[in-house]
Amino acid sequence: MNTRKEKLLYGFKRYAESQGFTLNSDEEVVDMLLDGMLWNKEEYGFQYCPCRAVTGDKEKDGKLVCPCVYIHEEVERMGRCWCGFFVNTDSKFKKTFTEHEMQDWYQIWNKVEDRNKS
Repeated sequence: MNTRKEKLLYGFKRYAESQGFTLNSDEEVVDMLLDGMLWNKEEYGFQYCPCRAVTGDKEKDGKLVCPCVYIHEEVERMGRCWCGFFVNTDSKFKKTFTEHEMQDWYQIWNKVEDRNKS
């Protein structure tokens, strides 16, 4: 893991702990999402969550910088944020994803993989 990614990971771990969350225990998922955030930082200037579509509207997009404004509601409702980066520390964490959520995951994964190739 490179230094930028390590620093980002460290910061997110501290943030998660301060909010009563934790990061996903699947290191591959965390690594993929960090890659997506770093790519967004290079491409757009901000570490937008890779599971959210950047619109170009700075006001709207500001809500999508990870950790996004939706995190608390999603973790409360689903046991995790939409992309599964942040998860609830209690037993309510939904470990399985719906078919629709899996399709979203594959789209995120393919987007990150395509970015890494270019």
